[in-house]
Amino acid sequence: MLFLVEFAIILSTFYERFVQELIFVLEKASICPSRTVEREDFMFKSMKLAPKLALAIGSMLTVILVILIGITVSLSRSAISASTYSELTEISKSNSQQIQRIFDEAESVAQNMQHYLEQSYQLVEDDPSWAVVPSVQEARELCKSSIYNEVLTPISYDVEVYLRETARSTATYNEDLAGVGVMFEPHKFQSNMRGYAFYISEDNADQDIQPFGVYEAYSQENYYKMAAEGKKPVVTDPYEYEGSTMVSYACPVFRNNDLTGVVVADIKVSNFDKVNAANEHYPSMYATIYNDAGKIIYDSEDKNDIGRMLQEFTPVASELKAIQDKMA
Repeated sequence: MLFLVEFAIILSTFYERFVQELIFVLEKASICPSRTVEREDFMFKSMKLAPKLALAIGSMLTVILVILIGITVSLSRSAISASTYSELTEISKSNSQQIQRIFDEAESVAQNMQHYLEQSYQLVEDDPSWAVVPSVQEARELCKSSIYNEVLTPISYDVEVYLRETARSTATYNEDLAGVGVMFEPHKFQSNMRGYAFYISEDNADQDIQPFGVYEAYSQENYYKMAAEGKKPVVTDPYEYEGSTMVSYACPVFRNNDLTGVVVADIKVSNFDKVNAANEHYPSMYATIYNDAGKIIYDSEDKNDIGRMLQEFTPVASELKAIQDKMA
């Protein structure tokens, strides 16, 4: 109790000095008349100890309360901001996993085909007879291509069957992939055939497969050129094909460091609609997917933004660099 009284007296003394300092400052600044200030000072000095203590303590408590309110508001804002950031980060991670799964499926199909081709090339090196066109009529009939109606070597026939049925099965049962194609460099599928290419989509998977044009045509497509020239798997910019917006995963195939062809798996951009792009807690939320070059390949808010670049929406260089660093 004695300690509380001493503390209150100290507060009173501090408050009195504070008032005197304030009076001095006000007089110097000519904010209030000297007589008024002197009268206020006299009134405070003439007050008994109890009212002085009450006034001093009340003033200090008011100041402390204001400070505590400020701290509470600041902490609340930080907590809300951290919670919001955490929730949006989890949504973003979930969306990215769904998108990555679609690209992983395309990559898996292309790499399985690539691996089978590489095994076939090794088989021919171990036993060149696999690359000889049969001379016996019965064998020639068995090795006839169902796509080009040409007699194939045993290894070419096996490759065609594997690639064709893998593409057919993928186009039929994989809802995320719109189609799968295989295109070869001139004379690389079989020495007496200049071009060899086919493409199977969900629309023709149950039909007889037809040749996919000539080399001079398919070799000029972006997916083929990008994979062939870059010598590594690529994801194309969005493009229109038969009324749908697509992106393609294209994987080059090599034999002894020599390009033999390209395997391509197509993805409809509309498949990205399955990402979580709406939330009742965040009505303005939307989802945008960029490729490695910063080009939009999907936008849940405005499909017209597909094909535009990140820098068009982020003109501030420092903000653009921060985003690009996170995307790297």
